[in-house]
Amino acid sequence: ECSLDAITDAFEGAINIAGRGVAMEEDMDKPLPCFKGHSPKSLVTLLDKHLMHGYPEGDLKTQVADPYHDVKAHAIDGTCAFAFAVQYLLRQGHTVEEIQRRDAEVYAKFNSYMRTQMDFLGVSGHVKFTGNDKPNVLAVQQVQQGRRVEVGIVALDDTITWLGDGVQASAWMKETEESEWGWFFMIFPHAFRTIAICGPFCFSFFAYANWKREPRSSGVNGRTRSSDANGQTRSSDANDV
Repeated sequence: ECSLDAITDAFEGAINIAGRGVAMEEDMDKPLPCFKGHSPKSLVTLLDKHLMHGYPEGDLKTQVADPYHDVKAHAIDGTCAFAFAVQYLLRQGHTVEEIQRRDAEVYAKFNSYMRTQMDFLGVSGHVKFTGNDKPNVLAVQQVQQGRRVEVGIVALDDTITWLGDGVQASAWMKETEESEWGWFFMIFPHAFRTIAICGPFCFSFFAYANWKREPRSSGVNGRTRSSDANGQTRSSDANDV
């Protein structure tokens, strides 16, 4: 039975590895250069508040019942990345109108700055691009008692730091060993269906082909007409026999 409880039990102990989505614990209280007066911790708290209660608070139309918590901070940092790039262009002497026109020279500076120079602390962690990628730490998550728990951190140098008791294996079960006849029981249902569908067709085809090969004869008033192997037709009278 595919009930919600059965699905929950099946996912118990499952492991997921994905982008952490928030700054490291040692950076959570540091000031954000993009949002004066806020730290990653305070801004995430404010964001969660408005996702739950809407913006402005109490606006039911802007409430988000089930937000994607792993990516919500990236939306904030993406906005800050554009803001810092525009700030850079303004400091280079370009006007707002020149930036809005998307001139080739201005765009090249914009693109180069974001890819090679921009570097700041964001809500999702350290924001610095390498080409089109933004390297960041990964989180090892496990479903424990129906809740997704962060049990480890994969750093940029691929080292893993386990949190708390790390991964729990209590929900995992030993895989049952297959018998030596396992392959037969795996193939048999497919072979049976194939024979059931194709068998009658093949039988009919070979029966019809065999009937076509047999000599055919017809008799009228004691005379017999038959065809030889070369397709020639000859007649014979019963008195000739």
